[in-house]
Amino acid sequence: MLLARSAMYHALSVVLRHPGAETVKWLARQEHRRLIDVVEMLGKEKEDAGSLPDAVRRLVTALGVASMTEWTHEHERVFGHSVQSAAPPYELEYGEEHSHRQPQELGDIAAFYQAFGLRASLASHERVDHIVTECEFLQYLLYKQACALDEASQERADVCEAAARRFLSDHLGRWGPAFCLRLLRAAEQGVLGAVAEAALAWLVQDCQHLGIPAGSRDLPLRLPKERDEVGCAACAVQPGSADGPTTCR
Repeated sequence: MLLARSAMYHALSVVLRHPGAETVKWLARQEHRRLIDVVEMLGKEKEDAGSLPDAVRRLVTALGVASMTEWTHEHERVFGHSVQSAAPPYELEYGEEHSHRQPQELGDIAAFYQAFGLRASLASHERVDHIVTECEFLQYLLYKQACALDEASQERADVCEAAARRFLSDHLGRWGPAFCLRLLRAAEQGVLGAVAEAALAWLVQDCQHLGIPAGSRDLPLRLPKERDEVGCAACAVQPGSADGPTTCR
């Protein structure tokens, strides 16, 4: 179950980032087709799998016929080249309560990563609150928890479980549904539309699995004039750099 949940977050981290060489390799290995098996495995633990199986099948179909050129254009159209897009992929763009807490919130997210020996890669040129980085972190925590159980280390497994639960509750599970709904509306059809639908269904199901209330899908965006301060705050919580195509190292 833990490995299946980890695989779902890994898949989301791949399909939500800007399409590139790593995306091509992931598709060439047919990794996206494994998602159907992953969802079936997860469904064995639930009597009602909700909308996730159908959403994942539509995503796998869309990925199977996707044109990388069209996917790239769609990604750049929806996300643009600044935080002020139709569907901002940054946590701190959601919720008015963040208006005067940018450094504290970014610091809290970075502290989660640092507690497990991770840091956001400067090579990714993204903030610590990017949707891809947060998905990668949960992928890592769940995989680490599975390894701890395999090694009969209940204490380490409990630490990972507590961290994953709190991170989902305080961060990704809180703002992720609102991001997915905005992405679904902005993308309309195409790959990103299928990505948004599957991501929303998954976040809702994983929150339910842990007994965590999923965040509102109608979280307001911060006012544009408040966004200028976030860039400097983001720089302040990036200690050093890391190499590699992914955002969390």
